[in-house]
Amino acid sequence: MSDSTVTDVTAVRALAHPVRLAILDVLQTGGSATATECAQEVDESPQTCSYHLRTLAKSGFVRRVESDDARETRWELVRKSLALSTSSSSAPAFLAAATALQRQVLARDERAVTEFLEREAEFDEEWQEAATFTSGTLVLNAAELEQVRAEVARVLKRFEARKRRPAGARRVHVVFRAVPRVERKGRK
Repeated sequence: MSDSTVTDVTAVRALAHPVRLAILDVLQTGGSATATECAQEVDESPQTCSYHLRTLAKSGFVRRVESDDARETRWELVRKSLALSTSSSSAPAFLAAATALQRQVLARDERAVTEFLEREAEFDEEWQEAATFTSGTLVLNAAELEQVRAEVARVLKRFEARKRRPAGARRVHVVFRAVPRVERKGRK
């Protein structure tokens, strides 16, 4: 699996769908899966998941893999992590697609946090204590912000690269956001 920057507008549009993002989450944490297995995780029909898996495959995000019995179609990630490269020089269609994708990602993140908060009491105390909400404001230049982003990415990759699932492990939704603040007039 490779890591890559997505620059194709069609590929970005393919990602900007909540079911496709959910399927990618399933594949990222579970290895390979069938459309039926994805359907159980994302609360959709196997037919719907099959359609979305084929769409993701056309854009190069997933691929079919051999199954043990050769009767079922299994899918796996092609790209373990994705990045968008947007700038003022990006085409308007790409920027619109990237914004739509970013909004879907933010909505997914919000749903994950909200679901946890609504059901926090159902988790063991160790999971309640381990969950974290960290927020703050730093004063950085663009190069320093890039250093922060790269360091967080290194930490995440270290845990993504593990071959074995430790005892007591479960899927954990990790969100890191670092953006320049939109300042009021006269402040920087």
